Amino acid sequence: MTPSPPPKATRLDLFGIVAEELNRSVTKPNVLNYQPYPEQEAFHRCPLKGRYVAGGNRGGKTDAIVVDAIKNATNTNQYWQRPVEWGNGAIQLRFVVVDINKGVEQIILPKLKRWCAPSMLIDGRFEKSWDPGKLVFTFANGSTIDFLTHGMTLDKHGGVPRHIIYFDEEPPQDVFNENMMRLVDYDGYWVIAATPVNGIGWTYDLLWEPAENNPENGQVGTFTLSAEKNPYLQADNFDRFMIGMSTEERQVREEGKFVARSGLIFPQFAMNLDKFVAEEAFIPSKKWDWYTSTDFGYHNPTAWYWHAVGPQGQIITFAEHYQSEMTTPEHVAVVKQREAAFGKQPLARVGDPAGNQRQGNTGTSYISEYASRGIFIGVEGITNQVEIGIEKMQQYFRFREDSPWGPGRPTWIISPNCPNLIRELKKLRYADYSSSRRSYDTNKQEIVHKKDDHAFDSCRYFCTLMPDLTPVEEYAQETTSTRTISYQEMMARIANNPDEYFVEDVDPGWKTEQTYDDYYQEAY
Repeated sequence: MTPSPPPKATRLDLFGIVAEELNRSVTKPNVLNYQPYPEQEAFHRCPLKGRYVAGGNRGGKTDAIVVDAIKNATNTNQYWQRPVEWGNGAIQLRFVVVDINKGVEQIILPKLKRWCAPSMLIDGRFEKSWDPGKLVFTFANGSTIDFLTHGMTLDKHGGVPRHIIYFDEEPPQDVFNENMMRLVDYDGYWVIAATPVNGIGWTYDLLWEPAENNPENGQVGTFTLSAEKNPYLQADNFDRFMIGMSTEERQVREEGKFVARSGLIFPQFAMNLDKFVAEEAFIPSKKWDWYTSTDFGYHNPTAWYWHAVGPQGQIITFAEHYQSEMTTPEHVAVVKQREAAFGKQPLARVGDPAGNQRQGNTGTSYISEYASRGIFIGVEGITNQVEIGIEKMQQYFRFREDSPWGPGRPTWIISPNCPNLIRELKKLRYADYSSSRRSYDTNKQEIVHKKDDHAFDSCRYFCTLMPDLTPVEEYAQETTSTRTISYQEMMARIANNPDEYFVEDVDPGWKTEQTYDDYYQEAY
């Protein structure tokens, strides 16, 4: 039997929807005439199952993710191939936003209304597709988008599988983790689109930076959308809208950059890695003075570094051992193995002065634990005042035209063999206040943000060992050579070799009995 034709009203409704859609495509933007600019298109074409869009204000990041969601929900995405196992039917998507009033009603819904073609809506009407009570948007083909907020309890984010999840602005880490578990059933993918107004936070540490440093890993694609590159903005002078902003805030809001809102401690380091990092790894001359420095930890990393100081005062940190969840005997084994391979013992070892404190779980200190295994670490005279260490490091990191490493380079450079030290120094920042209002109203803090600072701490103990690390010139004689050394160095050498012999210093004719320790305390 020949099937009956559809009711006349239904056919007329269909024609009406098509006519309206044709009219809208001429007079109103929708996905049928969406023209992404190059940076947006790169995002749409990315095949990775994790994508992070860092966008400045008015950079078009929200338009990009909403269009991406619409095209995926309606199976019309010409930029990206839907997984075969998903089929061609309805899929379930999710948007996780800051709040309902702003995130849903003022941001995402207007974008959905703008970009959805009528044929994608139930009966061609936006009101039929949107359920404000359930916070669910349903497409004509049955695909859905449910909306959740950062502030909802984790159980609201759990339970049901999703094919794709979009995070509009940086979510709390526990919210992100809970939603990631919703993607397991379909091997789905996620997108974060955020203006990094909070600066360098957990998403930078765990998602953005690893992807930037290791793009061949292929897990997360990173994209930056800026107002400057957005050709659809009507304002031709964006500067006048940022007249009251600091340089850091401008970089965030205009360019979508991750910056330390409180200020980087070594900003030149982050911007000039080619000057601070050696072109290739090498072991310095054994004629140079070698040192080690240590910051102790267990749950947090223990950070060992090997430094060498050349005859012109040039410094290179050339090796690292940076590891958590290791015991002191295990660290000792690594240190001894490294130095056996180097074929040279350090002139002195320094470490965290707090290493002399007894540990509650062992009843002994880190210093004594290492000493009992033949690794003697000096902490006397090493200041624990962080600002002094920063100032000394700044001196060695200052660019100099007469630098032994080449014109316009610092006195102290880092080997590529020290990736954790390089990573920490790039983003080491001052602590910030808990609220943005207080940040505006109060002087910037002078203390270091206490996270990922273990390599930095280790190195600052080294650089405050002496007022000047440049080796004292040695005068060669037929059988012996002499030079003046500090008390710390003498004790370290005695610890390493009890039979070492020291001659008495010749009276230099000074008019004071001031010792090195006295000088250090007065000077710092």
